[in-house]
Amino acid sequence: MEHRHPLLLERAHTGLVIIDMQERLLAVMPTEERSRVLQNILLLITLSRELHLPLFLTEQYPKGLGRTIAEITDAVSGVSPLEKLTFSACQTPAFLETLQAAQVHNLILTGIETHICVLQTALDLCHLGYQVHIPADATCSRQRDNWQIGLRLMERGGGIVTSTEAVIFQLLQQAGTAEFKAMLPHLR
Repeated sequence: MEHRHPLLLERAHTGLVIIDMQERLLAVMPTEERSRVLQNILLLITLSRELHLPLFLTEQYPKGLGRTIAEITDAVSGVSPLEKLTFSACQTPAFLETLQAAQVHNLILTGIETHICVLQTALDLCHLGYQVHIPADATCSRQRDNWQIGLRLMERGGGIVTSTEAVIFQLLQQAGTAEFKAMLPHLR
């Protein structure tokens, strides 16, 4: 569509990034947040698969924090996690190389923890010229205050704080399509 606002997500050149959804990290998140974040990330993975969007997966020090949880690895089968020690995925050269190879310019950034790895990655991506959308309901921190602070800082740094459902409907753009019909059962 020609007359869309530049902050709205477009399918072309958009990818989904899942930050550090690992066994030991997820285990220390508040229970209600853990299930909400997981459900929303799985929904975004389903959308990404339906729309053929590239998926990117990171793991922070997997030797100490464990691997990505099975629900995520099963849903993104065929996507290898990028191991990192840096809090910002952008400070791991392979991450940026992977984004460049996929020719993405817009990223949907999800995962944990909001105020650490998600925040630093988002700010670096914005600084590098990427448009970064952060569904607030697809990220969390151990403490709610840190989650809120992380979201505010990302927004101040140029990120677009949004929701999972807002992202889904921006990318679907209209009802009646095969993609919309495929996603509809997941949206009820």
